[in-house]
Amino acid sequence: MLKVLIVINHAPDYREPFFRELAMHCDLTVIAQPCSTANLTPPNERKGYHYIEIMPIRFKGIVWQRGINKILNENSFDIYCVDFNPRMISTFWIFLTSPHLQSKWVWRGSVYGNSESRLLEKFRGLMFRKAHSTLVYSKEIAARITKEYGVPSISFNNTEVSTSDIQPIKVYNCKKLETIKIIFVGRYQKRKKLERLISLAKLNKKVELRLIGPNMDVLTALLDNDTLSRVQIFGRLVGSELIPHFEWADVVFNPGHAGLLVLNAAKHGRAIVIDSNSKHAPEYFAAKESGQIFLPFDDLGAVNQWVEWVLENPENLTKLASQHQELALKEYTFEYMASAHMQAFKNVYD
Repeated sequence: MLKVLIVINHAPDYREPFFRELAMHCDLTVIAQPCSTANLTPPNERKGYHYIEIMPIRFKGIVWQRGINKILNENSFDIYCVDFNPRMISTFWIFLTSPHLQSKWVWRGSVYGNSESRLLEKFRGLMFRKAHSTLVYSKEIAARITKEYGVPSISFNNTEVSTSDIQPIKVYNCKKLETIKIIFVGRYQKRKKLERLISLAKLNKKVELRLIGPNMDVLTALLDNDTLSRVQIFGRLVGSELIPHFEWADVVFNPGHAGLLVLNAAKHGRAIVIDSNSKHAPEYFAAKESGQIFLPFDDLGAVNQWVEWVLENPENLTKLASQHQELALKEYTFEYMASAHMQAFKNVYD
């Protein structure tokens, strides 16, 4: 059994099912920063793999994990799978000063950030060409890496879906809907532009909202007497706690930056509508592949026009959800993620 080390920025609760799945196929050790350093929630229990937590030293955006070099020197691994984070200089120091590890080194993660720096591009190319290969979040990124740097890259299609957790798709037999029930799940952040959903509810009295996640209560200040009856705000809910809320919902709306909610929608058998003018995490590619709806949420009139159309044609929500979930089951599950990782690891020895 391959002895695998994964060095990841953080290992919160939503990563736990993946680590447990991967640990069924290899002897897995995970090194991460405490979840609290990124306002994330750790799992209640870590099971099936070895976990080492290192508090980082931070200075002007640069991160150093003190002691990680000692761990790597005192332990031998068959595979070194490390998150590509330009701010995490401790891992790059180890990589560059340990040429004997480079043939067993796989860079991992979303890889491309918001910076278009030429210097960063050259640095990225140097790191990729010295390593064995890369493991990335989507096929789109994998193709880009191979094209730009000429190095092997495999997509593991980052997800939060397990085949055992798939929920039923909502089937519409009615000719039209009186109201449309919209859900959003995730942390409140400015880049997610959730205020747009409140504005939509104010514009159209047929819109009902449920907004679920940490810090979501800041949006209550935007509600008036009319929207108070149609907008419900909840704190952090996970796992089975979310099932009744998705059962209530007709569709998922993502009015700004989109990430894992894309696959959460597929998991719960719902279509998703995504802002067409925001930058997104790589998971958005699953929505693109499965034909989900992209609308300019900065033009609420256009969004409202689609709402009115789907109220008259609700069967399209079933069609969209079916396409989305079918793709997720095929290529966006923890099981698929684990198999892609193992394929990349085995390629090191082929």
